[in-house]
Amino acid sequence: MKTIHIYTNGRLEEKQGDIVREFPLVLQVNGREIATLIASPHDLRFLVAGFLRNQGFVESAADFHMLAVCEEFGIANVRVRQELPERLKPVLTSGCGTGITFTLETGGREAAVAPLPAVAPEAVFRLMEELARQADNYRNHGGIHSAAVGDGEGNLLLCAEDIGR
Repeated sequence: MKTIHIYTNGRLEEKQGDIVREFPLVLQVNGREIATLIASPHDLRFLVAGFLRNQGFVESAADFHMLAVCEEFGIANVRVRQELPERLKPVLTSGCGTGITFTLETGGREAAVAPLPAVAPEAVFRLMEELARQADNYRNHGGIHSAAVGDGEGNLLLCAEDIGR
């Protein structure tokens, strides 16, 4: 616990609370170091799997041969089915700070995207309310993002908080 300052009703008040922690995680894929991810130190396997999926290195869980995270040393070691391109071209992104993405050659093929079913606005608002209820770290000290996955009925299936995930 640390002393933090909260601005409420026109006054700055001291309070004891937690602060957001950043954790560098070196990502090694098929024996190659490809990036260092800065994240909150929880659910790191999800972070690694999601990052590799979003970057196009894997398409499904079946593409992972091995995924291990050593929090003590800040290393994620992953083996995937697909070989990495010989040269990876990192692209720095804008937004909250600077992020990184990779430009991968697709061989001229574009991924087919199936249309998503319509979701009623009421279900979306139920999901937003439930995410706000579960965002404990944000309520406690701010400085953190929340994200969730829900179904079309407004039921929250998975939720996570992180400094930038």
